[in-house]
Amino acid sequence: MTLQKKLVATLAALLLGFIVIGVVVSSLNQNRLSHQRAETESGYLRNEVTRLLKVTDAIMG
Repeated sequence: MTLQKKLVATLAALLLGFIVIGVVVSSLNQNRLSHQRAETESGYLRNEVTRLLKVTDAIMG
């Protein structure tokens, strides 16, 4: 294998490695953001249900 082919193969491997690392980091970040969004929304919905149940309780009581 010539020196040029070795250089190209090394650079291609490094580039592929950086791409894979970037995809993994991006995927983990998106997963974390989705989890945070779901937690926020579930908290909001829980508060809304509690508020509606209190209104219903006040009407019935």
